[in-house]
Amino acid sequence: TLAARGIRVGVLAPIPYPGLEVPEQMARDIVLGVSAEKGQSLQDYTAQNRDALQLLQGLQGAQVIAVAPILCKDGFCPFAQGDMPVFVDSSHLSPIGALSLKPALDEFFAAP
Repeated sequence: TLAARGIRVGVLAPIPYPGLEVPEQMARDIVLGVSAEKGQSLQDYTAQNRDALQLLQGLQGAQVIAVAPILCKDGFCPFAQGDMPVFVDSSHLSPIGALSLKPALDEFFAAP
């Protein structure tokens, strides 16, 4: 294994899954005058990713990089930060979303 060879392995935990085209929905909301914040509850995120999160808990030889503490605040995982989408589509982080993970990734890569 990589870990047996002294190579550090990091695995990014699942990101929230919007299930909708976030930028398109944000534009639609602006046109329609809708101001409701879109997102996923932390409870739904955990339930949706239960199997993967359980598998990662038992993973040996790798460090799991949790994303929920970064992307979710106060039990809610917003699909936008202000007027900037956190996703470029229905499942991929935007540059804003990816940059929000930078501190956790920096910490992983800085560790010995």
